[in-house]
Amino acid sequence: MAGAPVIRAHPGRGRSRLLLLYTTNNCGPYQTGRINTVSNGMRICGNSNDPLPSGYVITSEGPDSTCSQWYGETVNVASNGIAVCGNSPIPANYVITANFQVSSCGQYLGGRLNVAYNGIIACADSPTPPGYWVSANGIQSSACSPYQAERLNNS
Repeated sequence: MAGAPVIRAHPGRGRSRLLLLYTTNNCGPYQTGRINTVSNGMRICGNSNDPLPSGYVITSEGPDSTCSQWYGETVNVASNGIAVCGNSPIPANYVITANFQVSSCGQYLGGRLNVAYNGIIACADSPTPPGYWVSANGIQSSACSPYQAERLNNS
């Protein structure tokens, strides 16, 4: 293999996979690949057209020589309190509870995710999980800056 590996998301048959791309002399200007199972801490290239596997989030992003002109992204399984980059998908039943500047997210704002529960205070830039509704909005919260916060209920 000439050149370093480049990982790009690719859906598997019923299971989420990531495609490992690399340049070889055998394929001329094209890249060849090998499919790998998704795992915590895996680095992918930000030029992927496929969504991240369900439950995974982007936890860091930045220049990566193996990704050519695209940023590399580190993906991990979502968990309560995990710090994510603002370009990350938000898994079902999670809400954004804080926004902050973080150098490991490149050009994106960072945030903290928590599992939703009745009465949680979430940032207004958070999706509302299925079964929840906004019971109070316009709440001032320094944790959510530059956004306001809102209370979510489900009962």
